[in-house]
Amino acid sequence: MSAMLDWNHVYLKQNPFADTPPRRPEEAVWAGLPRLKGQFESLFAQALATSATQVVLNWGAWGSGKTHAATYFSLKERLSSLVQAPRVRDICPIYIRTPKEPARADQDLYRDIVEALRFSNLRKLIRDLIAERGQEETLQLLQNNTSSEPLGKAIWLLGLEPKKRGGQLALFDDEEVSEERNQLLESYFFSTCTKRDLKELGLSRGIDNAQDRFRVLGTLLQCIVGFAPLEKISQHTRLILWIDELEDLIYFQSRQYRPFTQGLRDLIDRLPSYLTLLMNFTLATGDYEDATVVLGDALTSRITHHVYFQPLSSEETYEYILELMRCYRSENFSSKGLQVTYPFEENALRTLIKTITPLRRIPREINKQCSQVINQALEEGVISEPGVGFITPDFVTKVIKTQTALALDAEDLEPLN
Repeated sequence: MSAMLDWNHVYLKQNPFADTPPRRPEEAVWAGLPRLKGQFESLFAQALATSATQVVLNWGAWGSGKTHAATYFSLKERLSSLVQAPRVRDICPIYIRTPKEPARADQDLYRDIVEALRFSNLRKLIRDLIAERGQEETLQLLQNNTSSEPLGKAIWLLGLEPKKRGGQLALFDDEEVSEERNQLLESYFFSTCTKRDLKELGLSRGIDNAQDRFRVLGTLLQCIVGFAPLEKISQHTRLILWIDELEDLIYFQSRQYRPFTQGLRDLIDRLPSYLTLLMNFTLATGDYEDATVVLGDALTSRITHHVYFQPLSSEETYEYILELMRCYRSENFSSKGLQVTYPFEENALRTLIKTITPLRRIPREINKQCSQVINQALEEGVISEPGVGFITPDFVTKVIKTQTALALDAEDLEPLN
């Protein structure tokens, strides 16, 4: 019993078979699945070396690795290594989940992206733009981009010092920023300011509807991308926006998800260059056509790439498990002369894989089975100390049968509605 949950007994630094993806990109590892990884690497290599906007639909079963892929490829250093010059000057990865409140879906999407961008970063971007182009040219540029004088001016104000000098607004160069003014502007972008606040800011109106929100958002994102000539790749930033759990829109009424999908369509049209939009969609039926019902023809027609997270073959599952364990091996494992399948006998690992039906051979289900068997082996003392004892095919069969029986009992105990 003392070995329970001590993964050092099986020469692993920790349990590699996690139920959920890591929260931080630097903690994510990629095991196996070379075809899938190659698809993403090719996609991002193109993204970093060209201006073309990409719209990608990632689809597959629940637990097939879509969120893990989003986490893994959100690390800028990991993406930068995919292409040499000529390439974009920077990468801006943004990961958000589909809003859960139907009545506010488009508002929450806007808010989540703005919060991910951070106002401190946006202020610096506008400040740098004003320093490069001057106040008047920048103001006109932002108003043209939003197709609105007050909306463009609000973005412009982010880069200006609130105190007046000789009747003119001045840059942030040498005076302390007014926190009160910053908060007032932030309230404006979240549509929580009052008429008095609008008067204080010198703006004739607020951000009043979904169209306004996506006009503002498109311009904020364009400020990140940059306003250099389109062909000057090295003077632009590539935006990589992941939207996870898009299947939640299925539970919305059409009048609730339509502003959301229309907003995404407008965003794509407003950023025809240097945007990579990736949409993760879980499909219970395994038919990608189900996604088009919610996304609609206008958004579906803009999709440029499809990535299918398909179930693994037996051999792919075997390699996935071995590589995942290699990523977490203790430093001294190679000197112990143990099989690469340790703590499994090779036949035991093959047996475990056979217990998973072909359509269920996805990372989450594989991880679940491996974790259960190893935990049980540690708890029962099958592996009593490091390197002592192996998991056999019979033990795998026993654990899987027990877990299956427990699951069936739990289903029988569920109350009827």
